[in-house]
Amino acid sequence: MNKNVRGIKRSKALTNQQIADANTDMTADDVQDGTGTDAVLPALKVNSDITKWAQTRADELAAKDDITHANMYNGVPEWATFTRNGYRFPSTFNSPNYVGGKQAFGPEALAIWTTGSGANPIDMWASELDTAEEGYGHYLTEISQLANVAGMGVAQTAGGNTIAVLEIAYDDGEGDHGTTQTVDEALKALQGDSAIASVTAPDSISIAAGTDPTDQLPATVKATTEDGETKDVAVTWAKVSADEYSKANSTFTVHGTIAGYDEGVDITINVGAAAPVSAANPTESVRTIEGNVPDLSSLKSKVTWSNGTTTDKSISWDMPEASAFTAPGPVTVNGTVTVDGKTFNVSTSVAVDARTITNVTLSNDAVTVPSGTDPKSELDKITAAATWNDGATSTETVTWNAVSKDDYAAREGKTITVQGTIKGYSKNVIATVTVTPATITKVNANQDVSVEVDGALNLPTTVGVDYSNGEQNVAAQVTWDQSAVDTSKVGDYTVNGTVAGTSLTTTVTVHVVNATISKVENPTARTVASGTAEDELNLPSTVTATWSNGSTSQVAVTWSAPTDADKATLSSRDGGTITLTGSVSDTDIKPTVTITVSKAVATAVALDDQGTTATEVTTENGTAPELQKTAKVTWSNGDVTEETIAWDTITKDQYSNVNGGTFEVTGTVASLPSAKFTATVTYAAAHATSLLNGTVALTVNVGQTPQLPETATVQWDNGVQTEETVTWAEYDKALLEKPGVFTVEGTVTVGPAKLMMRFARMMRAAADTEEAKTFPVTATITVVEPATEPENPGNDGTDNPSNNGNGTSDNDDANQSSENGKKLAQKRAKKLAQTGSSLLGVTVALVALLAAGGVSLVMSRKKNAE
Repeated sequence: MNKNVRGIKRSKALTNQQIADANTDMTADDVQDGTGTDAVLPALKVNSDITKWAQTRADELAAKDDITHANMYNGVPEWATFTRNGYRFPSTFNSPNYVGGKQAFGPEALAIWTTGSGANPIDMWASELDTAEEGYGHYLTEISQLANVAGMGVAQTAGGNTIAVLEIAYDDGEGDHGTTQTVDEALKALQGDSAIASVTAPDSISIAAGTDPTDQLPATVKATTEDGETKDVAVTWAKVSADEYSKANSTFTVHGTIAGYDEGVDITINVGAAAPVSAANPTESVRTIEGNVPDLSSLKSKVTWSNGTTTDKSISWDMPEASAFTAPGPVTVNGTVTVDGKTFNVSTSVAVDARTITNVTLSNDAVTVPSGTDPKSELDKITAAATWNDGATSTETVTWNAVSKDDYAAREGKTITVQGTIKGYSKNVIATVTVTPATITKVNANQDVSVEVDGALNLPTTVGVDYSNGEQNVAAQVTWDQSAVDTSKVGDYTVNGTVAGTSLTTTVTVHVVNATISKVENPTARTVASGTAEDELNLPSTVTATWSNGSTSQVAVTWSAPTDADKATLSSRDGGTITLTGSVSDTDIKPTVTITVSKAVATAVALDDQGTTATEVTTENGTAPELQKTAKVTWSNGDVTEETIAWDTITKDQYSNVNGGTFEVTGTVASLPSAKFTATVTYAAAHATSLLNGTVALTVNVGQTPQLPETATVQWDNGVQTEETVTWAEYDKALLEKPGVFTVEGTVTVGPAKLMMRFARMMRAAADTEEAKTFPVTATITVVEPATEPENPGNDGTDNPSNNGNGTSDNDDANQSSENGKKLAQKRAKKLAQTGSSLLGVTVALVALLAAGGVSLVMSRKKNAE
């Protein structure tokens, strides 16, 4: 720590920009001045308080076997930190070298390496110069210009790693801040060097009066130990009083203390006469006008002496060439002050002011021009007598602002104020321009005027004239003598006129002519139905015409024939608009008539060309019927179109009854929703395909009669399942009197579909009969001894074979199932009775009908129907 780490062989110097680039959100201006240089820093000293802090941190991190700055101030001495605005800062921020607003690094640098690897923290931190690792933070902590003391702690982790901690601080020397030593002193104190026997006093130092010799005092002196060794030892010098080093031509000594040597050492300071230490720039301001070299002979420099006194001294100026003062702006002039053989450089800034005019007198400030003449040439004749700020006089030209043509060409004349500028003069000058009025130079010819017989004669109230200012064909009032015109007779007449305010005359030719058509009214728009023929449009044969004399009359009109596109619009179902053009004799004006074709409406709908609106459809049981998709629509214009039929929604329940059936569906088309279509859908009976629960297992106690299920589930080919009655065979009741297993056989018989469907099929084919279908059912009966019921069944927490977990026995479940079966059977029996009564009348009628036709009918009904 007694030299800059940049001295390491593989290290390199840094710039402030490199440091900024390696750190987030930092610019080169944020870096402390001097950080990015290669200058060697003063040697840091070892402080006992800071060393304890570093060792506390090393021990803490070794216990974790990891390095982190999270608890950085653990063990820090009170004087090494301070708090401001709620934030904690290291004492390095109190260093006189710290520049406010700049970035500072530290106070802690950490390193961890495998013990025995040969690594050391100094090399590791210095290597950050090559890798930019951690933003050079550790390296910049080692070379911080804000610290004057440091401490290092080292500890070994349980995992075999070594951790090093470097802490830096600024010691202001006020208060008890532990012991501060050089590195050598600290090491030797640990090693127990032999005692110092004698010390050689250093050579005396000579200074000028008022010069503090502290910085010139040697840091070490030669010492001889008791064992005869000669070496350099550190010395701490007493503070030097300003009173002592300010006395000219005097001598005094400064005492120094040496660790381990009580006598100390003295050094002699020889104070000479005061010497000049600086010369200040003149404080007076100097100004000159461009082109004039300033006189600086009166300027003095204040010289400061080593004892703090000051004197004014003359300056020897190095004057630049005269050309340096020919342009406005500051000019720096350098000079020297020589005192007691010592020369100081000084300078002053000369303000060169622009050369300007202070006063002017115009040769003329008024000109007159006729209207239409630009006054520029007259204004340019004006000159200015100028007086300058350096006393000189001259005749200068004036640059006048341009006068707009609107101003100098004003017909009635005008007085104009014009501003001008003179180079070197900060103010504007003013001249007056008088514009005289323009005169009429020509009266232009008039256009002929036409008037209808007996019409009102309207002659122009103005005529075009040209003026002397260049304006042409300007309207001027005119008075006419109409006495020569007879508007009752067709002919050409010449009328004389006089221009108002002048004696100038003019003429105009008047033509008296017959009236013409000036306007033709369009007839009222009309609306026709789609399909209207061309000869049925009933267009008007005349239109109203307005004549040039203001009268109106009906005139014949001939209408253009409809184009192919117009004809298509007339017959279109969507309607539209067409426009026909008419022709009227003796005029090019064309009247038009607008015809709106209304949309056609649907008048009739049918399923076929015969006008049918009802149809019959047959489908399989469980299969959705295929209904007719379109219908024929007849329109008011004679069109016939095919349109989609929207049928009512059909649900699967409507065509999935196992007994078959018939239902109706209604449909409409969008163009005529009031018209309805009817489709009668017939579907045949379904066929039973399987029995889903053909085996049953029951367990009863000895002497108990089993409750055999009364129904079983039948699957039909339309996907429907029904509950059908089971017919059980008789069995030997003696089998119930002892434990054992036996079976009971049963059957489920399903007959033909509903009677109405069957009768309908028989009417279509008398020989078509459908046989009943029978499915076998087997019940396995297990007879067991009744279980012994415990004192508190189901409540004492012991196993109970008869307890099914819900407070009832298995037999209870069987009895409940049997009871539910009885209720279902009763419900089905009631439904069967209702079905039978509703079909009775139909059955009788159909039997009579079939008997009359010679067909024998064999009826069979299910024992239980849906």
